[in-house]
Parts: sequence; C-alpha cells; structure tokens
Amino acid sequence: MHIKAVYFGGFKSYKEGGTEEFSPMVNMIVGLNGSGKSNFFSAVQFVLGQGRFKSIPPKDRKELIHEGAGHRGMSAFVEIHLDNSDGRLVLDTEASTIIIKRTLGPKKDEYRVNQRSTTAAEVHSMLESAGFSPSNPYNIVEQGKVTALATMKDELRFDILKEVAGTHVYEARRKQSVELIQKAEGDMEAVSENITAIKNRLEELGEEREEFKVHQTHQQNLKCLQYCLHKAEYDKAVASLRTQDAELEGKDEAVQKAYLSMQEKAQAIKEAEREAVTANITHQQLKRQKEVALKERNGWLRRNARAQVALASIKTDEKEAQETKERLEKSLNDIHKEITDKQKSLLEEEAKLHKADVDVANSQGGLTELSARVEQLITKKGRHNQFATRAERDKYLAAEVKKQEQMLETGAKQLKDLEEKAEQIPKKIQEAQEVAKQKRKDVSKAGGEKSAGKLAKLTKERDALHESRRELFRKQGSLQQQLDAMREKQQEWEVKLNRTIPRDIRLGMQSVEEVLRTNPNITGVYGPVVGLFSTDKELYTACDVMAGTSLFHIVVETNDVASKILKVLNERKLPGRPSFYPLNRMNAKPKDLPTTEDCFPLFSRLKFDPKFRPVIADLYGRVLVCTNLQSASGHSKTHNCDCVLPNGDKVDARGGISGGFLDVKVSRIASSVEARKVQDAMKSLRDELEQARQQQATIDQQVTAKMNDLRDAQEEHAKQDRSKEIYALNLSISLSAGKESNSDAPSNGE
Repeated sequence: MHIKAVYFGGFKSYKEGGTEEFSPMVNMIVGLNGSGKSNFFSAVQFVLGQGRFKSIPPKDRKELIHEGAGHRGMSAFVEIHLDNSDGRLVLDTEASTIIIKRTLGPKKDEYRVNQRSTTAAEVHSMLESAGFSPSNPYNIVEQGKVTALATMKDELRFDILKEVAGTHVYEARRKQSVELIQKAEGDMEAVSENITAIKNRLEELGEEREEFKVHQTHQQNLKCLQYCLHKAEYDKAVASLRTQDAELEGKDEAVQKAYLSMQEKAQAIKEAEREAVTANITHQQLKRQKEVALKERNGWLRRNARAQVALASIKTDEKEAQETKERLEKSLNDIHKEITDKQKSLLEEEAKLHKADVDVANSQGGLTELSARVEQLITKKGRHNQFATRAERDKYLAAEVKKQEQMLETGAKQLKDLEEKAEQIPKKIQEAQEVAKQKRKDVSKAGGEKSAGKLAKLTKERDALHESRRELFRKQGSLQQQLDAMREKQQEWEVKLNRTIPRDIRLGMQSVEEVLRTNPNITGVYGPVVGLFSTDKELYTACDVMAGTSLFHIVVETNDVASKILKVLNERKLPGRPSFYPLNRMNAKPKDLPTTEDCFPLFSRLKFDPKFRPVIADLYGRVLVCTNLQSASGHSKTHNCDCVLPNGDKVDARGGISGGFLDVKVSRIASSVEARKVQDAMKSLRDELEQARQQQATIDQQVTAKMNDLRDAQEEHAKQDRSKEIYALNLSISLSAGKESNSDAPSNGE
C-alpha cells in the first residue's frame, strides 16, 4: 500500500492543484526552503487525521484556509489516493484505490471515503487496522528527524524500528489481554466462591424444605381444626341470628312507623323553619306597617286636634250667631213698634202735608238709624272674622252708608210716586213681596248648595288623597323589605364569588372600582369579562374551566384607559393586581371548527355585544365542546384545538387530559350570573321605591293644597252665611218700610 496521488483545494499555500501518481518506491520529498514541503506533509497529516490535525477547533480553522489574493476562501479540502491492491485497507468494496477526502470550513469538518460520507472515527479505525496508528509518529518523517535518527544510539533506533513496525500496538494489546486474563481469573475465583456459597445455601434450603413440608402438614391440620371450630361457631351464630330475626320481624313495623314518624317530624321541622322565615318576613312587614300606621295615627291625631279646635270655634260662632239673631229679632220688633208709632203719628198729622213730609223724612231718618244700628250689631258680631284691618271696616261701612242713602232717596221718590199713584201701591207691594221672597229662596238655595257641594267635593278629594298616601306608605314598606332581603342575598352571592377569585385579583378589581368611583372623568371601562357574556346553564362549568381567572380581567376601550387607572393605583398605592383587555389591541378571531353530533364550537353558544367579540374569541374561539373524552381526544388532534366536556374534563391541543370533580355550587360564572340577577332586581326595586317616594311627595303637596282649598271654602261658606243674614234683615226692613208707605198712601189720598 502506498500513496498514489494527493490533490488540494484552498489548503494553506495550495489554492488548487495536486500531484501525479507516486511510485511505490517514493518514500521522501526534498526541495528548497519555501517550496511547500511542510505544507505538503501537513496536507497528508490533515487528510489522515494525524497529530495536531486529528481534532481542529473552529478558531484555528481559518489558519488552514488559503489566503491568496482576493477574497479568502470559505473552505479547504485535501484528497489522497491510496493504492490498496494488497487489500490492507478493509472496506465493503473491493476497489484497488481508496480515495479519502477531508473538507474543512468554519462550521463543518467532514470525511468522505470513495465519495461516501464517513465519520472521523471510522476513518481512524480503518487506517489503524492498516498500521497507521496515532501512536506511531514515524509514518510521516518531517524535516530534522532524519538527522536525529542517523545519530541516535542503537537501542533507541531499535525502539523506533519497533514503533515503525507497529509492534508497540501488539504489545499494548498483549498487555490489555493479560490484564483481561487476570481479571477473568479473579472473576472465576469469585464465581467459585459464589458456587460454594450457593451449594451451602441449597443444602440449608433443602433442610428448610423438609421442615416446611412438616409445617404444611401441621398447617393443614390446623386449618381443619379451625374450620370445624368456625363451623360450630357459625352454626351457633346462624341459630342466634334466626332467633333475632324472628324477634326483629315483630319490631320492623314499629321501626317503620318510627322511621315514618321521624320523616314526618323532619318534614314538619322544615315546614316550621320555612314558616319561621315567613313569619320573620311577615313580622318585618307588620313592623313597617305598624310604623306607617303610627305615623298615620299621629297625623290623624294632629288633624283631629285641629278639627276639635275648628269645631269649638264653629260652636262659638253658632252661639254668637244665635245671640245675634235674637238681638236682631228684638231689634226688628222694636223697629216694627217704632214703625207703628210713626204710622200713628202720620195719621194724626195727615192734614199738614209738609208736616207729613217732614214726619216721613224723620221716619226715614229713624229707619236709617235703625238700619245703621242693625248693621252695627251684625258688624260687631263678625268683626273679628270679617275684616282684617280697620281701613277695610271703614270702607265697608262707608259703602253701606252710601247704599242706605241711596235707599233713602229711592224711598223719597217712591213716596212721591205713592202720592200720585196710590191705587198702584198695594199691587206693587204684593209683587215686591213675592219677588223678595223668591230672591231670598234663590239666594239661600244657590249659595248654600254651591258652598255645601264645594265643601263635600273637597272633603272627598282630601280623603282619597289620604288613602292614596297610606297605600304608598304600605308599598314603600313592602319594597324596602324586599330590598333588604335582596341586599342580604347579594352579600351571600358576593361571598361565594369572592371565594372563587384569588385574593390579589379580587383586591385589584376592588381597587379599580374605587378609582372609577373617585375619578368620574375616566371613561371607557366595561368591567370584568365574566359580566359581558351569557350562555346556557349547562355550559357554565366548561366556560369556567377554559377561561380560568381570565374571566376577571377588566375590559377597557383603549390601553390609554388602562394606563390612567394603573397610574392612579400606583399613586394611591392601592392593593391588588388587576389585568386588562384593551379593545384597541385585541384582534383575535374564532377558529373555523366543525359542528357534529358529538361536538360543537363553544364560541357559537355564547351571547355578547359585538363590541366584545375579539375578547370572547381570544378566550373561547379555539374551543370545542364534546360529549365524551374519546371524541375530544380525536377532535383535538384533528383540528389542533382545545376540547372540553360539559362536566369540565379538558383535552388540550397537545393531547394532555385534565379534569376531575368540580363543585357546581362554587362555579365562578354561576355565582357571577346570580349576583348580576340580584343587582338587577335591586336596581328595579330602588327605581320603584324612588318612584313611590316621588308619588308620595306629589300627593303630600296635593293634600296640602286641598287642605288650603278646604279652609278657604269653609271661610267662604261662613261669609255667605253672614251675607245671607244681612240680606234677609235688610229685606225685612225694606218690606216693613213698604207696608208703612202703603198704609200712609190712602190717608194722603183722602
């Protein structure tokens, strides 16, 4: 075996090229300094993996790549052709020439043997089998070693010849073989000792086997005896059980009755508890009704006191009116008496017309004085009720005086007319009497009916308003009671919900609520995700499992809103760790998943505002709900998605299965849904309660207005009564004066 040719490509000083075939007799290379002898030997060592070229670190590889003019090459190779006609190199093929090529680059170092990729270890093993051992440094003799070989001692030269012949390899292997033989002999001694120990152990086990056979015999006898004993005890126990069964058969009926009685009592206890709760609620209602009734009672007592005062005042006014009536009747009798006296005096002085006129004038003056006296009496009666000031009274008296003066002038004219038309006086007096009587009836009827009707209407309206107010009081009490019950229920659901939320997230949500309450200028916050969608009740557990604590991430309009909230949280050092979903950064879309008999997309069963579609898609857009774990495993692999069962068992896209028992009573979504329902009910009750309070305030204003109208109507009615009395008295006086004139007229005619 010898080197036939060597080819280079970018190795050290050889950019490219090679040598012609070497003769089997060539065993050295000579040349001038710098001609490339060393690089040639380095190339042969490089391709054969000898010396320092066995393993080349990446930092030293650049030194082996050609650096000629232009750009540095990226790799280098050396290819050596070996004559293997003697079959010294063992390969799968029977080729007479073996081509070994080694290529080196910054990131690669590979061998190829006969154009087939080979590892460095295989190449070294092949060469070692042919005598190219790494321990033999004289396969390639470099410059300077020839002189050392020529001048060294014979013993050293003999050792070198043995190294070159490769005997050291066989000596090393012989040494290894001797060590292996010594180790095998030691192992044989250990095996002999183990065999001796095993034989001794077998003898012991044989003795133990004989003992065990005897033990088995005794054990069988013992089991027989134990069986007989247990059989006897069993028969005795069966007989005893039969006796007890016979005794218990008679007691079964009593036990059944006791059990039924116990169930009835338990049911009665439950009913009693429900009745106690109902009674408590009824007690609260009655308590509130009692408070309302007490308020109404106090109001009625106040109104009753005012009515008593008004009644006393009315009775006093009636008494004064009766006294005034008696005085007026007495005065009327006096007036009639005076009129009679005046008529007598007129009859006595009828001869003298002037004197009669004077007497008539005097009579009219007396009549004026009597009218003034009557008016004075009436005024004195109702002065404190009729006039608010002295100016009003003086104005009223001046008007009455003027009226009486006008009446006197009219009387004088009538006297003149009576003198001329004496025959018409009786007829006119009769007509005047009838007209006056009818007017008095009309005035009395119209004024009384109108005033009484108005009073009755106002009283009825006032009573209706009082009844409406009482009904509103009862309604407010009932609504307040329902609101208190809902508030307690809300606290219960909030406690259940808080138990399902980690403490830092719960504190973060509370801190965000505090920030929003104290900073109303921060807008665009929609609340936690759990409150932004709804679904069927049977999917609560599946939604809960797939979203986890992300259900309590807070959805905001933009990331700027989240930054403002976090800034306030940091400034005030509020506790908790809130997380946000900014809608302007969310662009998730639901994956196109199939709907079959055993699965459907969870996203399709959720109801939400389209505004929050990216958030819901991020949580549930890649989730399938399956009926069983087998189909869930298949769909997760087929569609590369997460699958979940309605009971909460989960199969993720990588095939992992998780699940187990989940208590539905502590579901996050169920607790949140119930809490929202209670909040909505409380809001409705608050609105209804506020509406009832506004209605009550309106009715209170109406009651006050009706009471004022009723008071004005009562005062007007009293004034009408006084006006009717005055009118009746004046009419009576006028009629009396007319009769007197009628009696005087014939005398004058005579």
